[in-house]
Amino acid sequence: MRADRVIPSTGTDLRRRLVENVRRVAGAGREVVEADTAAVDFDSFGRLIARAAEVHANRLHTMVLAAMLGKPVVAHETRRPKLMPFYDYCLRGWARVTFAERGQ
Repeated sequence: MRADRVIPSTGTDLRRRLVENVRRVAGAGREVVEADTAAVDFDSFGRLIARAAEVHANRLHTMVLAAMLGKPVVAHETRRPKLMPFYDYCLRGWARVTFAERGQ
């Protein structure tokens, strides 16, 4: 099974909106897999990310793992923004990371 888009689950309203937006953007015929990074072991989550064509992340470690695996990442900041500062410091120039507009 190949996941076209993988998004982490955080159990919040933000996660619900993220899931809805990713499903809308993915369109018909594209599989969207939601994964809770806290509920699966690292090997399973790593395999899930490795099979994905694109990763939507609102968690730092998900963004970093996907970037290290060469996946295109759409980062979604939360109320405590730390993805952009980390990207600026460590990933800019080599990782395929874009940032979703606020509220998407």
